[in-house]
Amino acid sequence: MNEWQGGRSAVLEFETEIEGIKINGVDIMNFCSEGTQIIRFKVMVRPLKAIQLLQRLKFERMSNG
Repeated sequence: MNEWQGGRSAVLEFETEIEGIKINGVDIMNFCSEGTQIIRFKVMVRPLKAIQLLQRLKFERMSNG
């Protein structure tokens, strides 16, 4: 999709569809001063029903070991 970079950070936009729900989100990454390691990683997702779906799927995977 889209990608933005600057200095020691990057934002990657993504879209997908799971179980008929369209998911739109971004990954926000901050890198160390050498640029060799990610030191902060944040994922933001919308809409609310997509967040609820991902929470359910994550719980199911964790429950199954």
